[in-house]
Amino acid sequence: MALAGIFFTSCEKEESNIARAVMASSTYLEFAQQNAAPKTITVYADAVWTVDAPDWITVSVTGGEGTVEGVTITAADNIEGGVVGSPRRDTVKFHGDKLISYSNVIVYQAGDKYRTADRVTVSSLAGISNGNYVVLEDAQVTATDASGFIISDGTSNAYLTSKESVKTGDMISLKGQKVTVDGMPSIAEIEDLVVKSNSDVVYPAATDITPSLDSQTAPSAPAFVTVSGVFDGSSITVEGASKSVTVSTGEGLDLSELAGHKVDLSGYLVSVSATKVNVVGATVKDNGLDVVIYFNDDFEWIAPWATEAKAGDAVATNNPSTTAPNVFTSAACEGFLQEYQNRGYGYIWSSVSTDWSSENISGDARVLYLQSNYLKFGKTSYSAGIVLPAFKDIAGTADVELSFDWAWQVTGAYKPDIMTLSVEIDGEGTCDDSGAKESLPIESAQSLVDGESAIEWQHVTIRLNGLNADSRVTIRPTYANPDETNPARHQNRWYLDNIIVTGADGEGSGADPSDGGNAFPVTWSFLDPGDEANGVVEGTDFSVAWPEAFVMADDKASKLEIVRPGERKAPSTLSYKNEGGYVRLLSTGMFPGDYWLFSVPVKDQPAGTYTISYRMSSSQAGPKFFVLEWSTDGENWTAFTNTRKTTEALADGSSPREVEWTFALSYTANSTSNDPLEVEESVEIPAISGSKTLMIRARVSDAMRQNRTQDMPSNEHGGTNRLGNKAEITFTAK
Repeated sequence: MALAGIFFTSCEKEESNIARAVMASSTYLEFAQQNAAPKTITVYADAVWTVDAPDWITVSVTGGEGTVEGVTITAADNIEGGVVGSPRRDTVKFHGDKLISYSNVIVYQAGDKYRTADRVTVSSLAGISNGNYVVLEDAQVTATDASGFIISDGTSNAYLTSKESVKTGDMISLKGQKVTVDGMPSIAEIEDLVVKSNSDVVYPAATDITPSLDSQTAPSAPAFVTVSGVFDGSSITVEGASKSVTVSTGEGLDLSELAGHKVDLSGYLVSVSATKVNVVGATVKDNGLDVVIYFNDDFEWIAPWATEAKAGDAVATNNPSTTAPNVFTSAACEGFLQEYQNRGYGYIWSSVSTDWSSENISGDARVLYLQSNYLKFGKTSYSAGIVLPAFKDIAGTADVELSFDWAWQVTGAYKPDIMTLSVEIDGEGTCDDSGAKESLPIESAQSLVDGESAIEWQHVTIRLNGLNADSRVTIRPTYANPDETNPARHQNRWYLDNIIVTGADGEGSGADPSDGGNAFPVTWSFLDPGDEANGVVEGTDFSVAWPEAFVMADDKASKLEIVRPGERKAPSTLSYKNEGGYVRLLSTGMFPGDYWLFSVPVKDQPAGTYTISYRMSSSQAGPKFFVLEWSTDGENWTAFTNTRKTTEALADGSSPREVEWTFALSYTANSTSNDPLEVEESVEIPAISGSKTLMIRARVSDAMRQNRTQDMPSNEHGGTNRLGNKAEITFTAK
C-alpha cells in the first residue's frame, strides 16, 4: 500500500510539468513548390510541449517549455521522380499529452495540381469527388449568360460559373476543380481554357415545363426545357402559375426588345426557388406583343451587392432578423447608390415630426436596405419610399397598370408593423381608384395578431390614368408619421419587389396610330397626289426632279420613293401622268444598284408573311431584272424567298453571265415596250420589336435592257421604268 501511494504521488508530480495549454501564433502556413523560404512562428504554452510533423516538414525544435519564439518551419522541395509533385497538405502539431492541449498548424505546399488529375467528360463529372482537379478535354458551349456558360457533351450538361470569354457553339477544353453548385456537378477555378473550334449547336428535344411550372424541383444537372408565357424584360410569367421563370442570357441571345411579348423560350433549367425557376436562355420564338411594358424591375440587378453584404431573404424564410445591409452605410454596398440613381430611381424619407422629403438625406433618414434580391424600407421613427424612373416610352399620354409585391415587417416576436401604402403621381396623371394624385390606402392581408403575423408577399395592381413621359410615380407608406397607424410599434418597415408598369387593359398591344404603322394592308392608290408628293402641285401632268420627290401611301405614313446611291451624268425625274383616273410613277435613268423603296413604319410587329404587289413596266431601253429585298435598318438587306440566280444573255447570245433576280420585266427576248408585269411576291419576316421602319425595295440587279438588245451604258441615261395603277403590302401573322 505504501508503494502504491508513493507511485501515485510521483506520477502526479511528473504530469504537472506537461503543458495543458499550447497555442501557435499561426494556424496556416503556405509554401512554394521549390526553394520555399522558411516560416517562423511563436509557440505559447504553460509547460513542456513537443512537436509532431510530417516527413517533408522540418521544425527547428522538437519541443520546448513555456513560450518559445523563433520556431522555424521548413518545407522540402515538392519534387517526385525529378518532376513537380501534386500539391500537398498536412498538419504540424504542437502539444502536451492531452488532446485538449493540441495546437494544429495546417501546412500547404504548392505543386502540379493536374499531375494526377482526372480526365473527364461532362457525363463523368458527377462521379468525381469534390475537390479533385480535373481536365475536361472536349465539350461544347451551348448557352451563355453574364455569370457563366452551359457545356454539353451531347449526353449531359453542366453549368460553369466563370468570367471566361466564350461563345455559343465553341468547342473547348479546360482545367479546374470539381465542385458542386446548387446540387449540380460543376468546375471551379477554371484555367487553361482553349477554344478549339466553333460549330452550330444541335439542341435536344426540350421538355415543356409550362403546365408543370409550379411543381418543378431543383435539377441534378442543367435540363433542356421550354416554357411559353409573357416576357417582362427579365422574367416569363405563365398564366395560372405562382412561380415565374427568371431568364439569364449572354451574347448569343438578345431579348432586349421582347419585353411585353408572348414567347416560347428554350434553355437550361439551372435552379428552382420558392418563387422562381431559373433558366439560361438558348433560343426564343417571338409570338408577338401581348402588352406594352413601360417599366419593370425585379431587382435581380442588386445581386452583386446583396451577395457581397450577405443579405438575407426575410420573406422567403419568414425571418425578420435576417441580415439587411443599409446601402447608405455598408462598405459592401459601395457603388449601389450610384447604380440606383443611374437607373432613374429617387428616394424619399419622413419621420414622426417631418413630412415627406427628398432633401437633406442624412443620419437616421438614410434607411434603405438590401435583401436577396429585393428592397427593404424604414426603421424605428423613420419611414422611406421609392420614386420610380420616368416612363420614357410613353408617347403622348397613356393609361397604365402598376403592379408590385410588398409585405410589412414584423418584430422578432412576430408583431406586425401595421401600415398601408400609397401610390402618388407627380406631374400628369391621376390614380383611378381615387381620381386624385394620391391613391386610396393599399392594405395588407397579413395577420394583425401579435405573435402570428408572418412576412408574406402581397400583390398589388392599381390603374393610373393619363400619364406621360415626364410623370413620376412614388410608392411609400401612406402616413409620413408611423404613429398614425401603429403607435405601439412606432415604425413603418416594409419590403418591395417585382415592379411592372404595363398598358392598361392591354392598351398599346396593337398599332400605335402616332407611328402610322401596322395598319396592313398598306396601299398606294396613285390618285392625283396634290400635296402628298413633296414639291408637286395639283394637275394632270407634272414632274419633280429627283431626289426630292416621294409619294405617300393612303395611310399618310408609308412612303414610296426612288433611291440612287451613286452619281449619274444625266438628270432623272420622278413623274406623274394621269392615265384613266390614276397616276403612274415614271423614273428615268435607272441603273444597276438603283431601287424603288417602300417604307412602312411598324411597331412591335409579330412574325409573319408579307406580300407586296404592284404593276411595273419598262421602256425597251429600261432595266429588266430586279431583286426584291427587305430591311429594318437600311443597311442589312435580305432577299425575298423567290430570288434565284440564272445564266442570262442578250438576245443574240452575247454577254452571258449569272444574274440574281426575283422578277424580270418582259422575260421573253423580243418584248413589247412597256409591257406591264403584275408583280406579286411574298417573304417571311421574323417579329419586329419596338418602333422600326420596314423597308422593301425593288433593286435593279443587272445592266441588261428590257428588250435584251444590249446593256445600258455605264452611268448614262438608262431608259424609263414605271410603277403605277396598284401597289399594296399585305401581312399574315404566323
